[in-house]
Amino acid sequence: MAARRKGAWSVTALNGVVAGTVLILVAVLALVVKPPAPPGIAAFAPQANKPITKAPNSQSAQFGSGAGQCGAGQVCAGHSPTPTPSNGSVLAKATVSPPALTGPLPPGLQCYQWPDGSITQTFDPQSPPCISRWDDTKGNGGATSPGVTDKLINVALPVTTANSDWPGIKPILDFFNTRFQLYGRKINIVTVPSQQADQTVQGGWNDPSLQRADAAQIKASKVFATLDFIDPIQQSATLPVFLDAMAKAKIVSVNGGEVTPFDSSDGLAKRAPYAWSYYPTIDSVLRNLAAMTCRQLVGKPAIHAGDPALQSKTRKFAVWLPPDEKLGGPLPGLSTMLAALKTCGAGDIKVVRKPTGRDYAAAQAAAMQQLKGDGVTTIIYYPYGDGAPASPLHSAQQVGYQPEWDVIGWGNYNAAFMLNDPPAETRSAFGVGMWNKQPSLEQEPWAQAVAAAGGSSDVLIYDAGRPFYEELLLLASGIQMAGPHLTPETFAAGLHATTFPNPGGGRAPYYQGSVGFPGTSPTMVEDFQAFWLDTRESGQDVQNSKGVNQSKAFCAVGSGLRWTEDAWPRNDRFYEQGVCR
Repeated sequence: MAARRKGAWSVTALNGVVAGTVLILVAVLALVVKPPAPPGIAAFAPQANKPITKAPNSQSAQFGSGAGQCGAGQVCAGHSPTPTPSNGSVLAKATVSPPALTGPLPPGLQCYQWPDGSITQTFDPQSPPCISRWDDTKGNGGATSPGVTDKLINVALPVTTANSDWPGIKPILDFFNTRFQLYGRKINIVTVPSQQADQTVQGGWNDPSLQRADAAQIKASKVFATLDFIDPIQQSATLPVFLDAMAKAKIVSVNGGEVTPFDSSDGLAKRAPYAWSYYPTIDSVLRNLAAMTCRQLVGKPAIHAGDPALQSKTRKFAVWLPPDEKLGGPLPGLSTMLAALKTCGAGDIKVVRKPTGRDYAAAQAAAMQQLKGDGVTTIIYYPYGDGAPASPLHSAQQVGYQPEWDVIGWGNYNAAFMLNDPPAETRSAFGVGMWNKQPSLEQEPWAQAVAAAGGSSDVLIYDAGRPFYEELLLLASGIQMAGPHLTPETFAAGLHATTFPNPGGGRAPYYQGSVGFPGTSPTMVEDFQAFWLDTRESGQDVQNSKGVNQSKAFCAVGSGLRWTEDAWPRNDRFYEQGVCR
């Protein structure tokens, strides 16, 4: 895991400004798409059989009105049969090329219409409402903000000083520059040598001093926005010291394309309009894990434990975490999670903090022996990418201890990496994850974006492709919905005022996370899935898969249904017979 893998700002005050600067005709041109129809999904794939001549009712406030969700009886409200596409593709692909953003004004883009009537900017169901044209007779305002010109929006990308993924993932940038409404500008990536990226490759994650140094470099590059530490592997979370530095420099910080920011959602919101994340922050992950655990597990027998002797015992919990110095600081939301679990009847829960690695294997084994002796049936576990014999699961096996592992799903790769641990342990590993359900690689939006932009399939071996795409999706959505007069304030106002269509969000056939920025929320994905590890897949299979695709690493409750903190059901559906993907 350590080595390089293969494979307090008021929106209301600005609404008038934004509305006055954005004159938009939404969805003038429709994408005339009739992709090769995959059986069972053709009725849901985005397509258009007539031009879109006015803003549809499903669009949001400033850019339309409505809830942006499926109504009763619409296609996306139901479950489609399991797709068995003959062409290896589920997401729709255009049969014509969108017009370029160059040439006489006004530029025109394509729109994608879904059977429920919603319209998105691209074939990705998480993309924003479509804006195909704009009245550019007055121009875009030129240098509306530091890092912005009449032609470019400069965005920093922290990169490693050797073997950077940036050249390989550039087609993803080309995709966004030609498919989103950027009002005559293009996103320009400014690579910034990153000390944190260099150390991440060597296995050193979340270093505050290095992130502080990187922030100074990014500030000196005079950019409008920055992405986080995804190059070449996405293991270091952005820490509060980095987020603070970007907000102080008035630079928009887009994070969480793979590893959630190491801060709370309130912490990000207090840095408005500068701090954003694609995935929910770590405190939200912990709150949702607590909600699921309280409703489905507390007070009930530990039926998923590997040891039959534990399966009839009422659950007793412990929490296993790396030390703060490994994480980069105190874990945000830990005390809130523990309080919620105590309130719902789990009692006072012991927290074990042990370093990982071969040098600490004996101490880990002794701690596991103590938990076993204490009668702990269920360990709430923070996966940190440690393989046997350095992992806590390996230490548990050493002492003949097979509890339930209630996994904090803060990153899909680190959860999938647990498949490197003994199957006797991982057969009892389940939890709550924030990530989108992954289809096969060719069906992932980021892989389709590479293909649509004419990129080489070789890019699909790169680790940074998925998080780069997801962070650019957030960034490009904010730029599009801000209108021509781009500033951090209009960027935020545009996102908060937009209702994303979310066709099929959290439901068949895609089960993608529902997205949006309601109220003052700084995070794009708003819901979570419940999963268990599929031990038919090995850790090496995941590590060596093309594009580091984890579609076979997890089984998902309800094939991928998603919930928010207040909506978790009370029935335990882990390890359902006949349900996996």
